[in-house]
Amino acid sequence: MNSSSDSKRISALTHPMVDILVSCERELLASLNLEPGTYATLERHEQDALVAACRQGELAIVNGGSAANSVVCMSLLGIKTSLMGLAGDDAFGHHFVDELKGTNVTACNPLVSAARTGSCVSLVTPDSERTMRTHLGVAKEFSESDINEAAIAESEWLLVEGYYLTASAKNRAALYRAIEIARANSTRVAFSAAAEFAVRQFRDEISSKILPNVDLVFANQDEARLLADAKAVDDAFSALAASAHGVVVTSGAGGAAVSYEGARFHEPAFKSGLVAVDSTGAGDAFAGAFLAGLTLGLSPQIAAKGAARIAAEVVTRSSSRAPENAQALFSDIIGSS
Repeated sequence: MNSSSDSKRISALTHPMVDILVSCERELLASLNLEPGTYATLERHEQDALVAACRQGELAIVNGGSAANSVVCMSLLGIKTSLMGLAGDDAFGHHFVDELKGTNVTACNPLVSAARTGSCVSLVTPDSERTMRTHLGVAKEFSESDINEAAIAESEWLLVEGYYLTASAKNRAALYRAIEIARANSTRVAFSAAAEFAVRQFRDEISSKILPNVDLVFANQDEARLLADAKAVDDAFSALAASAHGVVVTSGAGGAAVSYEGARFHEPAFKSGLVAVDSTGAGDAFAGAFLAGLTLGLSPQIAAKGAARIAAEVVTRSSSRAPENAQALFSDIIGSS
């Protein structure tokens, strides 16, 4: 592996998604029989019907996807990245790809002809809570044959997400094959739990097959408690730190607990003084910035400080993506540490 500072790369498996943000009142959720704050997947016709019903709200289209959010953050911090995942050759697919143009992100898979790009309708109420309904589209068709082995072999890290366990047998097989390829090429592997329902559904599999075979696990406090079968976040972190090679547990305003390469510490949330608007994507940004920092040769402590700064900025925005000035924010923090 070429490890010169200008050629370090991170690869990721993701579900390329377009988020359809709907600003609405809780009355709209009630009229649609949607429980606030929940997540579920829908069939195509159900998603179309939901979008049509939401037109009374204020709509915005932005790119999403858990690992994709992390990869864009890495790119903004100067890391070359390879993104693997299937999107359709439709308006949403072109929207997703166009955003990556001019960045350090290489999309490894061509758009799939006559296929639909995944989308997530996020109904955002005035209290910033998101109720999400997703149609994965062609993303769930990603299989072992779609993996770019060379990209993984050339990378310092491979980032995979829990969604790949839940979507389809093809996705799950591809996730495990990607980990095998990484292991064979001395590429470190990071696993982002990504969703509470993924941990709930595949807790035993994650514990027995994922944790022993990856170098770093990212989970929020709820995912960590489920994964460790613990009521308290501190107990969950301790249990995961004992069973995983490395772990990061994020707790929003409570900061992040980190155990990696012999370092074990708590990183407080950065106090930006700005109003929190939406926490969606903050964990993805923290993971992306933390991995970028490690790849740049920073200590886990300094990387976590920079990651906390970027995550704090994400919650002040309606978008789940890191801000364009992420590198300046990150540099200011690590430069003063």
